[in-house]
Amino acid sequence: MTSIRMVIVLFISLLFGETLALGSDSCNSDGYIRKFVDGSHDWKTAYQRLSLDPENFKCLNYENTLAHLDNEDSSAIGVDQFNYFEDYSNLCKHPHYGEPSQNGGCVQVGIRASNGFSITLPVEQNISNDYGFANIARLDTSPVQSIQTYGGSVASVPVLHSRAPYMPNPYRLNYPANGEPTGPFYYVAGREIPGSSFYLPIYIGGISNITAVKLKYYNEDYELLATDSSKLINSCSDNTQPYTSGLGAMPDNTWCIVNVAAGGVIFHIRANPSREFGLGQNGEPIQWAYAGIVIEYNFLGGDSFVYPSGQTNPYASGITAGNDLYYLTKLGRLELSGIPQIFYEPIYCNSDRSKIVGGIFKNATTRTEFASISFDYKKQTNSRKLARKSLAMIYDKNATGTDRALSSTSSASGPERITFNDKLKTDTIFSADEFACCQKLNSITTSSSRCCSGYSVSVQTQDGNTRLICKLPTRVDLHVYFNKFVSNEGRSQDIIKPARLKDKDFISETGEPKLRQATHDKIRLLGQLYCESGEVIRGGAFGNFIASPLLYISNFSGVIANIENAKYYSIVDEYRDQNVDQFAGEPVFFAGYRWNHHWYCK
Repeated sequence: MTSIRMVIVLFISLLFGETLALGSDSCNSDGYIRKFVDGSHDWKTAYQRLSLDPENFKCLNYENTLAHLDNEDSSAIGVDQFNYFEDYSNLCKHPHYGEPSQNGGCVQVGIRASNGFSITLPVEQNISNDYGFANIARLDTSPVQSIQTYGGSVASVPVLHSRAPYMPNPYRLNYPANGEPTGPFYYVAGREIPGSSFYLPIYIGGISNITAVKLKYYNEDYELLATDSSKLINSCSDNTQPYTSGLGAMPDNTWCIVNVAAGGVIFHIRANPSREFGLGQNGEPIQWAYAGIVIEYNFLGGDSFVYPSGQTNPYASGITAGNDLYYLTKLGRLELSGIPQIFYEPIYCNSDRSKIVGGIFKNATTRTEFASISFDYKKQTNSRKLARKSLAMIYDKNATGTDRALSSTSSASGPERITFNDKLKTDTIFSADEFACCQKLNSITTSSSRCCSGYSVSVQTQDGNTRLICKLPTRVDLHVYFNKFVSNEGRSQDIIKPARLKDKDFISETGEPKLRQATHDKIRLLGQLYCESGEVIRGGAFGNFIASPLLYISNFSGVIANIENAKYYSIVDEYRDQNVDQFAGEPVFFAGYRWNHHWYCK
């Protein structure tokens, strides 16, 4: 009879979109718990039921694919394989340079931490004027472009950013044997040897993406004298060198690119050693002391990037990430798989908007593939305010902007799409229609199996007897256990008022506790009341982790290495992501403490 009543309740909940409380009229005891898919309700190993590989989150921490190309095939983006292998280790060797909010010299890009319980939506990339404009990025090798102070020291260093994270690697084979100053350099070091040769940086993506090359002439006092455009020539060969007259010499104020037999694509540029800038106070000609090299280019991940086919592909462009809660709310819902009311969203890659985070859905790793297994989310209408409620607004009513991750290109708009449990690649966790009548937490029991949690601890009473008390074991996700669609725990009148959950504490669409301080505090207090340890802790998928692909930190002269500045707030995506102080990273994630917006039994 009880099982029939459960089915009736489930039918009603599916019909009206919410779970009805099952009380003593449904169970002989006053508690109920949704069973796991295997028919049990033992929460001691519940954390093992969801299996996710953090490596799949990697595409959220970048705005292009340069650091994680498919099969490491750089030819797909027009980059020479020799250059790619030579320069890969440079993609994040200056992560500590600059303010962490500016991302410094690393191809990885930090994700914004949430402020309270507000959700920030993904937006289109917006490059700062210091680093480029529109879809054009700028490499500027001038060594006086930025003055940074670290520990009291002042350093004259070039501008680095995520789309130009390192200075070019100088090409040494054509530098004069007795050249003074001793080089080579990634800028033009002087009029005596008025040129520079270096391996074309892999973030530029080949000659087809270069839109302009310029020379910035400076005097000995680091003052900019003039900026001249440089002209492309097509007559370069293995013998080309920009330093002296004779074999392989280049005309003044020209540049070229050549794929040399020794390996690699080389960029050559020659300045004008005779360039003067009027007369000084004493009538002497003003001459330049050194010159910075500026290359403007279509950056990988931008709409204008030109692929080897000669075509652009705005469908593969990058996105600037939303904040951590934007992703946590989508990922946290995976803990509820099997519950009929729960739906699931794709998480579009910030590095390539045509792809989605893998390992979540069956046979779907791209936007197009997910579209074939999903349907448009129908936003509910608030009859009083006539407001459209988006997926983000389920969690944060103020998240009213446009989610640009939904758009297949930067100029398009896209629908919110969802799917159900049958399309998940992850294992089903909960039963769709089976509940267990059980004893609530802190009840005295004769067996752990009678507890809603399937777990109890022995407590010695004052009279010397031992009793079993229903408790929550370590690692239990409290936001899942107290979900309205999972159990009726946490709502009894006998619970202290500051911890007692009410209907207004739950999200009607998903049964989850609401993202607000009052409800968050209640879940924390419930954990302190019912966890075996009496302690709670938050999950650690997001934290300050050393940026990648960091192999070693390299300094410019005068820059003090500060490993803390090499840590970017990001989502865990590799084994090195660990932060003991924050209780975050891969070991924490695999131990079951996954989502930062959830409380767990410690």
